[in-house]
Amino acid sequence: MPPRFYSDKGRQRIVFQVWDWTDERRYRVHLYVTCDTLQGWITHHFEGSYRAVTTEEIAHLAKCAGLREVNVSNPKDTGFYQPIILAAVE
Repeated sequence: MPPRFYSDKGRQRIVFQVWDWTDERRYRVHLYVTCDTLQGWITHHFEGSYRAVTTEEIAHLAKCAGLREVNVSNPKDTGFYQPIILAAVE
């Protein structure tokens, strides 16, 4: 994720992420928030572990949960940067 720059009440903030992949589907996200304060620039670091989930897995879980007409639309078809999953409720 490229750095994002924000301004709030005359103070600036820079936010960015670093993803460390541990295998094909698991990664740690490091979120850095650097703030302009009265004491100078201060950086906060947050991290979390994630597992990538395939659209097939989510579609299967939706069906198991009782949803019907589960349909996966891919980014090339929708123009949205992530897949969109639509389903109907019984």
